[in-house]
Amino acid sequence: MHEFVPSEVQSQPTEYDLVSVICHSAASNSGGLNDGKFYTIGKRSRNEWYLFNEDPLKELEMNEVVDSSAYILIYEQRKK
Repeated sequence: MHEFVPSEVQSQPTEYDLVSVICHSAASNSGGLNDGKFYTIGKRSRNEWYLFNEDPLKELEMNEVVDSSAYILIYEQRKK
């Protein structure tokens, strides 16, 4: 990624926070991405994580946020 970042920024430490996780739950008889369903887990505030899918909104504990169903992790750069 260094080729896409200006040189004056490369030497500055940057920290990121996880803000959302896109997950895939495969159908029991497959394992591919064409079957099953996608859902999102999003961070509402400092430590409040919620599951967004077809069901009513559900708050999650941190240990439920990232597991083997995580497909895409979305980060936000911390403000200095």
